Amino acid sequence: MPDQTPGPDHTAELLTIAEAALLLRAPVATLRYWRHLGTGPHSFRLGRRVLYRRDDLRAWIDSRRDQGMAERDPAPEAQIDVGVGPRTLVPGPRPREAGRASTRTEASYRRATKPEG
Repeated sequence: MPDQTPGPDHTAELLTIAEAALLLRAPVATLRYWRHLGTGPHSFRLGRRVLYRRDDLRAWIDSRRDQGMAERDPAPEAQIDVGVGPRTLVPGPRPREAGRASTRTEASYRRATKPEG
């Protein structure tokens, strides 16, 4: 029976979550969070261990790179002119002056502090 252990000419196909985190240069907690959300690279459980295939990690990295490039540089035919001109700022209501209370508040304060007599 041939030896199934990885040697110098064979790379280990299965990676633990810590090894995958090193490969992705991301914290282990991030990989756990991605796994929880279902957005990260494909992983699976073998017993109690979470494992990643090296090929799945590389494919996920490539898909993220391709997705990022498509978002940054869309094809010219995909760019749509919606006819929106430059935006102008419309001033909103002016804020009250600092330290200045309304006249109603001032009148009630005067009544409350007015000496009786």
